[in-house]
Amino acid sequence: MPTILETVTIEPKQPAKAAVIWMHGLGSDANDFVPAIEALSLADQYQMRFVLPHAPIQPVSLNAGMMMRAWYDINSLDRDLHRQDAEGIHRSFEAISHLIDQQISQGIPSHKIIVGGFSQGGAIALYTGLCYAKPLAGIMGLSTYLPLSEIITQKRHPENANAPILLIHGTEDEVIPFEYAEASREALLAMNYSVNWQAYRMGHSVCTEELFVIAKWLAERTE
Repeated sequence: MPTILETVTIEPKQPAKAAVIWMHGLGSDANDFVPAIEALSLADQYQMRFVLPHAPIQPVSLNAGMMMRAWYDINSLDRDLHRQDAEGIHRSFEAISHLIDQQISQGIPSHKIIVGGFSQGGAIALYTGLCYAKPLAGIMGLSTYLPLSEIITQKRHPENANAPILLIHGTEDEVIPFEYAEASREALLAMNYSVNWQAYRMGHSVCTEELFVIAKWLAERTE
């Protein structure tokens, strides 16, 4: 039984024709991107339902075992010391897959559903999108990296072999270095995925120009 996540949902005024499941970063919560979504009027403009889940609260090794919202445990930001939490990542994959299934049961076809996220949430979006067993409209990773690339190589599902991927990263990112994102992009290209790559001069954050790129990309994927 997958973990049932609490969510913040933004509904369009007209019946939703598409859905975006958007995961927040480590230590944040589902409200993180609500202001940006509302400011751009994305829900009403494109008849999109935005489903923003809260990650479970759990101890995080990187922060001395402090309890916080996290999609999986992380022990280090140093690539040489980083030990990936495959079990935690898979639990989150199952939880987000359940949210996708819920949207399908509510009348949104899978090919009108996008999964996306920021930082740790973006890693879960990439893993889920590539491994989910029904075709999705697209996968969006913001200031993030590709987790468990060796496992993804084995578990990726052919239904999403052609799923468009949007990757955006800051050249001055102090949390997930730019070269990590570049390596993730190259790994995806090596697996023959279509990647829309955008880089901005910013840190571990989101800039205004990026939001307009996201809005245009979302509209194109679900029109």
